[in-house]
Amino acid sequence: LGLEGAELLGSLSGRRFALSAGSFPNLKPGDVPADFYEALGRDAGALVRASLEQLATDERASGSQLRAKLPQVLSVVSTPLETTVATGFAGKRRLPRRLVIREAP
Repeated sequence: LGLEGAELLGSLSGRRFALSAGSFPNLKPGDVPADFYEALGRDAGALVRASLEQLATDERASGSQLRAKLPQVLSVVSTPLETTVATGFAGKRRLPRRLVIREAP
């Protein structure tokens, strides 16, 4: 199963394990699980939203100046994410991820 199939693990018999990225799936009882790709999309949106909030504080900059600053701000912005314990790119071009094997419920 891919990461998006994690919610099926409870219905499988025998010894099981799950590969997770960060805390996916991070569910409360009764929640409908988002698939891994939806969670990645939410993380991307959270990073862009946090970046735009930082850029919005520069009232004197023009639209083209703000667009030029966005990649730099995005590389250092920090916000809680669902699919990794990292909170941003930490100045790099990739989000740090650590995949772990954990026993299925």
